[in-house]
Amino acid sequence: MKKIILLLPFLLLTSCSSQNSSTSLSLDAPNTTSHPEDENEDTYISNSLKNEINDALNNDSIMNNYANGNAYKLVMYALDKQTTYDYSLLLSSSTVTAHVLGISYDQTVEAATFNTPEENFNQNISSSLFVKTAFRFYDDKEKITAHECTNPSDWKNSTGTTYTYDEYINTYGKLFKPHYYVSSNYLTDNYSTFESIQDKNKREVNSVAIYNINEETVLGSSLVQHDDKYTITINLDPHKGTSAYQKQIEKTGDLNSLPVFESSLLTFDLDSELNLITATFNDSYNIDIAVLGKSLATQSMTVNYFHSDSSKFEYNNKIVDVKIPSKDEEEFNGYSLLD
Repeated sequence: MKKIILLLPFLLLTSCSSQNSSTSLSLDAPNTTSHPEDENEDTYISNSLKNEINDALNNDSIMNNYANGNAYKLVMYALDKQTTYDYSLLLSSSTVTAHVLGISYDQTVEAATFNTPEENFNQNISSSLFVKTAFRFYDDKEKITAHECTNPSDWKNSTGTTYTYDEYINTYGKLFKPHYYVSSNYLTDNYSTFESIQDKNKREVNSVAIYNINEETVLGSSLVQHDDKYTITINLDPHKGTSAYQKQIEKTGDLNSLPVFESSLLTFDLDSELNLITATFNDSYNIDIAVLGKSLATQSMTVNYFHSDSSKFEYNNKIVDVKIPSKDEEEFNGYSLLD
């Protein structure tokens, strides 16, 4: 029997609500205009939209300006803002339920992404009735070293596999560095270098989330305000907004073809300054598994987002100095932030 691995979008608890809340529920299609970057289905935010949202923050007009089908733009802003911090951390947990040969089974996945000025790190550990996997990836800003093993105890004996950035993108959909620039291939993650490149197809990719969120991929969105927090729900086009995720699932799931998404509902909680706090993702998709055939899979995932100006992160009055583990260390201490 070949392996079945349904990897969660490593690039994503909901915040407490208040009885005094402002609500705007609008999952209608947003007002749209055409931009070249929309054809690439990347999450991208223009400087003009960033300035517009900054003005709305300063004028306390977020609800007035983004409640009527445009709430998804606040998520684009928050995803972009997450890339501006020197140190960022994402801690995720997911349950994927699949139906194979008339049997329903669950697969649990825990994942983490830690970004620093010197190196980027990602790991995910998965367990189900059929398979166990433990993947670690190290990005030294030039290449990615991968340890794709069965158990965390296998990492110390792994010789690793080296991916160029293009190889990794072609295999897993997106890099796990916060953002970077591409054309037909990877270009750079340096803005000045990007600006100097003469290529009409060049563009930025935000990889904080594996989903592609823009006006062409969003079917509708809603905005709710709870005191000094905002909750945004996005009904994502299951075909346009999941292209990178489809590639990731096909690779990690040993599928015969790309999965076909039926639905994708994303909910983000932002603070008063539009920083990411938490998110919940609910997806359903059809897969064609090698040997076992076709199956329906559903996923529910929660993500906690953190940022800092150093490797020390604070959460619920707890401070953790987060370190990238060597391959010989089984534990990643970033998880202790939630203990």
